[in-house]
Amino acid sequence: MYGDEFADWVMKTKNPTELLFRIADETGVVLLPGSGFGVLHPSARASLANLNEYQYAAIGNSLRRFAEEAYEEYLNNRPKRKK
Repeated sequence: MYGDEFADWVMKTKNPTELLFRIADETGVVLLPGSGFGVLHPSARASLANLNEYQYAAIGNSLRRFAEEAYEEYLNNRPKRKK
């Protein structure tokens, strides 16, 4: 969404567990860490059978807000490039 450099920054500076707690707090939906399913990279699992459509939208909105806030933080804290 914002490029590989930003993705690398997120992987180094953000805790995936904090994101899961944030989604739970904002949406009332608890996602499971992907590590419990043998996934090595940070990920989350949502039940596709037990949620209503609006809950999936709420998860997406929460993820988008997180990405937008993280990108703003990234832009404000990255080293300034020389011209």
